[in-house]
Amino acid sequence: MAKCRRFDSSLTSGDTSEFTFHLQHDAGYLPDVLKDYKRLIDKYSMMMQTCCQPWGMVNGAGKLGGVFFVGDVEFGHEGVFYAWLWDPKVYTSTTHRFMDGYLCHVAESNRLDRMVCRTPDERLLELLERLGFKLEGRFARGYRCGGRSSVLYQARRLFNFGGVV
Repeated sequence: MAKCRRFDSSLTSGDTSEFTFHLQHDAGYLPDVLKDYKRLIDKYSMMMQTCCQPWGMVNGAGKLGGVFFVGDVEFGHEGVFYAWLWDPKVYTSTTHRFMDGYLCHVAESNRLDRMVCRTPDERLLELLERLGFKLEGRFARGYRCGGRSSVLYQARRLFNFGGVV
């Protein structure tokens, strides 16, 4: 059975090793500008130091199949939801409820009005819609990966924790 567990973000951990492998080798996960390993590790280190608790999604065998976290938080305004899923077996009703609860907790504790997520992946866009995100826009040629441009989708979810709406 799939479940969510704390993601070990130290640079020498197995979680980091598997996550960065998928970021570099799975199509569409990283823009071309971050395909360089040094740039990737620098960006990864910076994100892990500033993000809210990162979580890993594991399948029944305990193998990491996805990672998600909220970063770039502007207290009282908005945060950015980051998610990568490379094993479809890790997205279950249990992990869905956990992700939804995590988003609500982060939004409430930081008094966020909205949360945004940008992705070139249409499958992830479907998952975001199940989590309450609404498609906000499409950017033609907004994402360059593998030497070619693709559509970048932006979705948002509104909260009412930051004050009067």
